[in-house]
Amino acid sequence: MLLSILGVYFEPCYSRARVITTKVIALTLILDDIYDVYRTLEESQRLTEAIQRWDTKVVHQLPEYMKDYYLKVIHTFEEFEDLLASGEKYRITYLKEAMKDLCKAYFEESKWRDQHYVPTLEEHLRVSIISAAYPMLEYCPSFCNNFLYHG
Repeated sequence: MLLSILGVYFEPCYSRARVITTKVIALTLILDDIYDVYRTLEESQRLTEAIQRWDTKVVHQLPEYMKDYYLKVIHTFEEFEDLLASGEKYRITYLKEAMKDLCKAYFEESKWRDQHYVPTLEEHLRVSIISAAYPMLEYCPSFCNNFLYHG
């Protein structure tokens, strides 16, 4: 993953964005696998609700195999926040909201699959634009060290 990100953020000044983007992609790939393969509908609902609350105190509500992932997400986002200057920390809020939206979209797709529901084109487009994880990656460039022009 890091090598593919090097193609986007190859200059040394973009090291922070490379690190954050690589971790975001890794967390997203694991999340996608959890919703696609390793869960029951009830478990995916619990994970979705936990991500919406964004609180380590709800970890006990998750199945054992999801607990480590959930805590890793929370702690990784805290690491991201630690990398930012005080005037930049607001950016994490947008990334968290994108993660919450991604979980809701994955859960919606899980329901469709488990209920053998075929969504309309409008429903599919509304959900798939988010489940493609583009909004998650859309915020990553804002973590570039020199994102704003100071010329």
